[in-house]
Amino acid sequence: MKKKLLFLLVCNLITVWGFAQSGECGDNLTWNFNSLTGTLTISGIGEMKDFRGGAPWFDIRSQITQIEIGDDVTSIGSYAFRECRNFTSIDISKNITNIGIRAFEYCLSLTSINVESENPSFMSENNVLFNKTKTILICCPIKKSGSYMIPTGVVRIEDYAFLDCSNLTNITIPNSVMNIGIYAFFNCSSLTSIIVPNSVTSIGDYAFYRCSNLFFVTIPESVINIGQYAFDNIPWYYNLPDGIVYINNVLYKYKGIMPDNTIIDVRDGTVNITDHAFDYCSGLTSITIPNSVTSIGNGVFWNCTNLSSITMGNSISSIGIAAFGYCQSLISIINLNPVPITIISDVFFTIDKSTCVLKVPFGSAELYQQTDEWREFSQIAEMDETNIKKQETNSIEIFPNPVSENFVINGIERSIFITISDLNGKIVLQQTVSKNESISVKQLPQGLYFVLVKGKIIKIIKQ
Repeated sequence: MKKKLLFLLVCNLITVWGFAQSGECGDNLTWNFNSLTGTLTISGIGEMKDFRGGAPWFDIRSQITQIEIGDDVTSIGSYAFRECRNFTSIDISKNITNIGIRAFEYCLSLTSINVESENPSFMSENNVLFNKTKTILICCPIKKSGSYMIPTGVVRIEDYAFLDCSNLTNITIPNSVMNIGIYAFFNCSSLTSIIVPNSVTSIGDYAFYRCSNLFFVTIPESVINIGQYAFDNIPWYYNLPDGIVYINNVLYKYKGIMPDNTIIDVRDGTVNITDHAFDYCSGLTSITIPNSVTSIGNGVFWNCTNLSSITMGNSISSIGIAAFGYCQSLISIINLNPVPITIISDVFFTIDKSTCVLKVPFGSAELYQQTDEWREFSQIAEMDETNIKKQETNSIEIFPNPVSENFVINGIERSIFITISDLNGKIVLQQTVSKNESISVKQLPQGLYFVLVKGKIIKIIKQ
């Protein structure tokens, strides 16, 4: 009797362990999991659903050691196999023409992605997933280790492409790449150096965030767009001095605690100000943005509670979401653009537009009064742009003048870019100078020269 009971118990356990859990995962797709083999099978015809809230097999994800996708399945949904940590490879048939975002996120044992050669949308090389023309690198398996050279011809590194590839020690980016997506190299903790080639123009949010051993970073001047926190939480960033961090022509962010009553002149030549560059800088009271800047990112001055005045140059074409959110002390905005740009409703979120004065170039008030969001300001005043420039530069002086070897520019608070030309208009010196920095002209012949400083031309005599 005892043997019979034991036999029945064992049979029941086998039945439970081997029971194939199943369900729907698309309009015409079903899934089936066999716990004896650890195999998840997707079958049917058509597209798989996206699973932002978690795939139906999410609760058994740790038991999945093998995934089989039927030949008639045409897509893999977003987040489909997220955190399935124990399968090592996946085969993508010729009929799969769409793969959703983060489909293989945190698949910690994944070593290879293999695409059938007849697939019209994707291909794989060295176990890495690309689009068919191999111009977009979509996903590198987390388990890939050592050095990896991205193939020449790739123009975009897709969002999350190398997310958590902590075993990669070196990655070579070819000179064909133009865009690096968000989170592209997030938490690549074994990388020690990266060289961004001069073909790259944009780097996405969090691109190199938490690369905890990344000490050496080379970024070319071709990069004009850098996403928020792209280089935060890495040794390279930690080792930079506190203050405004410029990455070539991009104002990346303010590092450290800003002193009270800080007045900032953004460096001439700056093109973009990255999202959240000055957020929570309560010490900021006034800032001047030069004409070279074309874009102010999302939340740039978010919660700068003591910012009272801002001057914006005439080239700004976009201002991001909530750029001035919670700047309750803002009472003066000088906008040198004669044509009001289109902005969304929350750019000046919480600002009292009945008391904050908007100053615009002569002849522009009516345009601003007719444009959405700008018209919300009760006080729109015209101001001659020439007079504004004069006010900004009338305190700038060169000492000594005449000069024999070195001079200093008085009246600047931050680093600026200067140009020195001779009588024939030939540029003889260009450089960035800081407050109280001594500028050497001893190599120049005697004569009259012109120094261009923040739009002001100053004559100097070289003795």
